[in-house]
Amino acid sequence: MQVGPDRIDRLMETMKAVKQLRRRFESWGSETVEEHFKRLRGLRLPDLKLAVRDHDPEWAALFAAEKERLSTALGLAPEDIQHFGSTSIPPLPSKDMIDFSIAMEEPPVEAFTSLGYESYGNSPVDPEAVWFWNTGGHCIYVAHVCRPGRPWMATVVSFRDYLRAHPEERTRYAEAKQRLAAEQGQDFLGYSVGKLSLIGEVNEKAAAWIAAGRPS
Repeated sequence: MQVGPDRIDRLMETMKAVKQLRRRFESWGSETVEEHFKRLRGLRLPDLKLAVRDHDPEWAALFAAEKERLSTALGLAPEDIQHFGSTSIPPLPSKDMIDFSIAMEEPPVEAFTSLGYESYGNSPVDPEAVWFWNTGGHCIYVAHVCRPGRPWMATVVSFRDYLRAHPEERTRYAEAKQRLAAEQGQDFLGYSVGKLSLIGEVNEKAAAWIAAGRPS
């Protein structure tokens, strides 16, 4: 079977992206890129069909209300619960799904269940994180729970704050994601590697921006 030049180009780009990812994962220190993709293959998540839509200003208010409900029920400080992902970055489009981190030593499964959440085991964000889904309302809430101090928690907040503060980078990120998703002949591995590489690039810029004192 012959492999067309377009396919070869995509494979070459994927190989370059994998090399970049390996370097970034080594610097993060939590797991190798191979371990990450092995973990992704074992993820559990609800069988939902969610379409990407324009940014909804209501997402911020919905998160704030859910944060108040959870912090009260779980006895957490407000700063222990952080909104992240595209729903936290106006005006990025997103699926109608609000992701947030919760910093706590041991997630009380029964308490989350009583609050309408269901455990789905390991979260994709970190080897030590677990995620709980609440799919009972018109908006879906996803809580990624991990002990305080894990590096990914600061990383997702820096990513959020950097894109909020830099409209040109936000636009570039959105356009790059759209190109990846629309690429003809794109497979899951290519999309996943491309998206992680893109996120890694933004994370590095965000880390430099934070280290410089968040210059305007």
